[in-house]
Amino acid sequence: MIVLGSLKAEKRIQAEYPHVEENTKHFAEIAKHLLKLGSVMLLDCMTEKDIEEYVYKKYKEMMEEELANRGTIEKIKDAVMSIFSPQT
Repeated sequence: MIVLGSLKAEKRIQAEYPHVEENTKHFAEIAKHLLKLGSVMLLDCMTEKDIEEYVYKKYKEMMEEELANRGTIEKIKDAVMSIFSPQT
């Protein structure tokens, strides 16, 4: 149930962000979040859908943060390039 819920959430995220490569660090982060959730609630008592929704929400937050960071990095690269590029 836990694995199926997690996999379904991952599949939903991949469908929403098809242009983003899978990042294996997300799996470790999801595992940490599930451990935290398990310390507060009994995971075995949660439904597959509950776990799917929880993992989906956490995974989506990570993807949006990663995409925002990529945008910031690209802006920094552009600014540096404009400073150091020869002016014509």
